[in-house]
This record gives sequence, C-alpha cells and structure tokens, in this order.
Amino acid sequence: MTHVTFDDGQLSVCDHRVLHHGRPHLATALLQSLSTLDGIAAADIDLDRGTCVVRWHDPTTSADHAAVAFVEALSSARSAEPTVGDQSIVCGLRRLLFLAAGGGCLVMTVVGAVLPGVPTVPFLLASSYYFARSSRRIHAGLIATPVFGGIVREWEAHHAISRASKLKIAGLTLAVVTATVTLSRATPVVVGIVGIVVTTTMYGIFKMPEIGRLSGGRRISSRLTSQNLIDFVPCGA
Repeated sequence: MTHVTFDDGQLSVCDHRVLHHGRPHLATALLQSLSTLDGIAAADIDLDRGTCVVRWHDPTTSADHAAVAFVEALSSARSAEPTVGDQSIVCGLRRLLFLAAGGGCLVMTVVGAVLPGVPTVPFLLASSYYFARSSRRIHAGLIATPVFGGIVREWEAHHAISRASKLKIAGLTLAVVTATVTLSRATPVVVGIVGIVVTTTMYGIFKMPEIGRLSGGRRISSRLTSQNLIDFVPCGA
C-alpha cells in the first residue's frame, strides 16, 4: 500500500514494498537520482519506516511537478538496481542435485531453529543459493516467507543482515529452546549444557555482518542534500 502526501514543497512517500532493508541498492540509487534533479533541497530515506521525504527549494512547486520528478528518479533507480536471483538455471542431473541440496538445507534450517547448536542462517543462505540456480519459483517462495524471506533478501542484496533480523532469529531460537526445556523438565545439568550451546549460537548470530555498520562500528546517516551526497547506509538497522 502506497501513501503519498505533498504540502508546501515537500513530498512524502511511504511504501514498505519498495523501501525496505532488503533493497539498499534501490535506496542508494534513488537518492543519487534525486540529487541530480534541479530544485531539490534535500531528500531522506528511512528504511525502517519505508518512507522517502523530498523537499524542494521552492515551496510553490506543484504536486504534478513533484510527482513527475519522483517517478523519474524512481524509474532510474530501478533500472540501476541489481537483480536478485538472476543467475542462470542449471539443467539436467545438476538441477536435480541442486534441488535436493536446497531442500536438504531448508530442512536443516528448520531443525536449526528448533535445536540449539545447529546453525540456522548458513543453511538458510545455502538453500537460497541452490534454489536460485535450480528453481526461480521455489526461490521466490522462499524469499516471500515472513520468517526467513527478509533475511535472504538482505543477504543477497549486500551480504549482511539487519539488527532486526538478528533479533528475530535470536528470539525464535530462545522461544523454542525455552519451551522445549520447560516441557521436557530437563535436569540442571542438561539446562546448563543447553545454556552454553545457546550462548554460543547467539554469539555467532550477532557476529555476522550487519547492515548499516562499518568495520569500525561507525554509522553513516542517510541524509542527502543537493550540495552534499553521502553514500547511503541504512540507519537504525
């Protein structure tokens, strides 16, 4: 659902289907395209909220002019956006092997979400890799799932995942482990062992590359002005 408002030379567009953490390259390209247009004073993108706000120098700028400018910038950004999952589909026996490998990795992903110590994300990314090269339909279904889809899109876009995705994985793991330990009435020794394994798993999850964080831990604002174009990195990831 797209929500658009325009008032006093400021255009606000909200669309989570287009502006989200899984499409950072589109956000980058959109900001760059907007910076080349005449009359724009500033543009901001918030991927957490799925919004883009564009301000013109002239507050009397018409809504029609603003809409045409934004659509032009968005079209240019989409043409520059890398296509995810555009790899060639393998054929014959190799395709069957890739489908089997993708299915096996997906099963291990589910197992990893239930059993502490079994890595979830590596198997998930491996299943995405094999499905992207053996079945576009299955791969599209995988990235459309509410639990794992966002993680796959983020990784395919820029080989990192957001803080929100890390918290989602950690929360799912803790919830399942807590329920399992409680229902099984595990002994203190078993609980201790499980605690150590879960702690190690959480450490591995949060050590993965994170969207919006540079190697030195510094974050960059997504603010863009016509005088100062800054490389876009989503904040608050």
